[in-house]
Amino acid sequence: MAGTIGGVSCDIVEGRPRGPAQAVETWMVPGHDGTGVQTTGKHDSDAALRLVKYDTAANVETWLAAIEALQGTAVTLVNDWGDSYTNVLIRQVRPGRKRAALHGGGLANGVRGEIFVEALRIS
Repeated sequence: MAGTIGGVSCDIVEGRPRGPAQAVETWMVPGHDGTGVQTTGKHDSDAALRLVKYDTAANVETWLAAIEALQGTAVTLVNDWGDSYTNVLIRQVRPGRKRAALHGGGLANGVRGEIFVEALRIS
């Protein structure tokens, strides 16, 4: 399957951002037994995404740079299953990795690029 993030195509888009969810906060007070629990209203939910691209070394470098440039922007995400999510804020893009792409005993387009993204669905 394939997907896109912010218009950048990927061979694998693993993960999905959830919509707003209720949060639970806990606390402890020194000298008192038990744990305090409080639920809040619905807020945005974090998502961890793994993106993969198989291509030539130069194209994977360009792809990694395009993904890194999305940090701080709200994008549309289409995952491997064709599920589409709008208003996905890219909070953090971790450094990408490149390595030889072995497939069927040989190289498949030469390079496999992989990058992890932390996102937040804001609506």
